[in-house]
Amino acid sequence: MRASLHTRSFPLRRPFRSSGWEISSRDVLLLQLTDDTGNSGWGEAAPLPAFGTETFADAARILREITSSAYLTATDAEETLAELDAAFPTLSGAPTARFALESALRDLRARQENIRLSRALGGDSARARIPVNAVAGGGTAEEAARAALDAVQEGYRCIKMKVGAADPEEDVARIRAVRAVMAPDMTLRLDANGAWDFGTAEEAMRLFQPYGIEYIEQPVPAEDVDELAALTGLGIMPVAADEAAQNLARARELMERGAADLLVIKPMAAGGLAAVRDFTIEVHAAGMDVVLTSFVDSAVGRAAVAQLCASLPFPLRAQGLSTGTLFAQDSARDRIAGGQMLLPGGAGIGFTPDIGDST
Repeated sequence: MRASLHTRSFPLRRPFRSSGWEISSRDVLLLQLTDDTGNSGWGEAAPLPAFGTETFADAARILREITSSAYLTATDAEETLAELDAAFPTLSGAPTARFALESALRDLRARQENIRLSRALGGDSARARIPVNAVAGGGTAEEAARAALDAVQEGYRCIKMKVGAADPEEDVARIRAVRAVMAPDMTLRLDANGAWDFGTAEEAMRLFQPYGIEYIEQPVPAEDVDELAALTGLGIMPVAADEAAQNLARARELMERGAADLLVIKPMAAGGLAAVRDFTIEVHAAGMDVVLTSFVDSAVGRAAVAQLCASLPFPLRAQGLSTGTLFAQDSARDRIAGGQMLLPGGAGIGFTPDIGDST
């Protein structure tokens, strides 16, 4: 098996801001594994150290080290991953690099078998679309309402709105303006990115409660798990953990404590596909829910998570995978219609990325 590592930088349409970091382009490592018959599997590593992953340089180093080793084979994805985890202990601390490896190995295997990656992960081959949410970001109430109206006209049934950058009273005005352009049966979820202390979070949630909020994501900082649990216990509205559920070990602790009503998990930050799928099914069986989201990844990373979503054996609420609209340039474009991401019909992730010139 031949391995190629392509370094790409994809510009965004406008800077993307979250809690404590901002990016105007997305630097990614695209891993291509090719067998002797010409099949290629693809994976993506897109580190975000501000979110707790390895650095870009560390991801590149470990991927180059692994792809030049004798452990990387095209025989069996599961067996190869187990051998790599054992041979390279540092891989556990490089979640986006491991995500790229697993994605590429499983994508290659699915293409060899001429099946979708979702099927290779154990899913129903008939599921070809998944619901996704639109995003109404910051700005004024008028700007948020325009973004929400655009989403409504594009057929989205769920809108995720950023809050926490201003006073809660200002956020109420923005929520009211967004709700005014939404149909009553549409879903509105909020994301505070850990902006508040406990008192401010409680005040904000009580102010927002009359507007029929599906859930509020990470109202307090990730490290404030006791406060997150206390807010969940108040029952004002469902509370979701995002930054606090950075990896599966932390997500499991939150589940066992009942510290959140939902878990928002980024498989590329959690380090894989199969383990996240198993955990998501376990959480669902326990009466909680998981929303899977992108990491502002380019098309290859988003596609792997979309295939993971499609493999899940239960109905899905809107997933956080419509971030392809943030990119001015990408290796492929998502197809989203009526608030649904349409999976490509090809084997594996469904397409071959257009990587252009690479290094």
